[in-house]
Amino acid sequence: MPHRYKPNPFAGPASHTPPGRVVTPEIAAFCTSGVSIVIGTLGPDRRAVTGRALACVTDGPAVRLLFDTDGNDALMAAMAASAPIAATFSEPLTHRSLQLKAARGESVPPAPGDLEEMARQSRHFTAVLETIGYSHAFAAAYCRLDPAQVRACAFVPTAAFEQTPGPAAGRAL
Repeated sequence: MPHRYKPNPFAGPASHTPPGRVVTPEIAAFCTSGVSIVIGTLGPDRRAVTGRALACVTDGPAVRLLFDTDGNDALMAAMAASAPIAATFSEPLTHRSLQLKAARGESVPPAPGDLEEMARQSRHFTAVLETIGYSHAFAAAYCRLDPAQVRACAFVPTAAFEQTPGPAAGRAL
């Protein structure tokens, strides 16, 4: 019997998402559920620059990724230079993944409520890391972030892609 692929879980009903909006309610729910988040961009030499975010906040069509400024000078410089942004969200237990892209991202201070949301998502991700075998000490350290060092990468996605490993990876959502 041939394998039948399930419908795309990120593609919500068209009636729920205004035309041109990339962030559907389903995408927003996944991205804010406490998953692994990697921010990618390009440095001035056109080489990849990456950073890790600890939380995602969605606000209509806009996204804010909360990250630690410590160790992310190249990421912030790329944003200041209007480099393109890609953010990959992945659920470690299932490898379910998606990517959002935009022409540019901007480094901004966290908005009211962002730090509380970061704490919630970090608690969830800490528990996920423990579930897959990491010690509590490692998971807590990995997800620890000094609120005084938090910035947000703000952008409005122009495209979304399936990134779950398999035959649908790379497909536009």
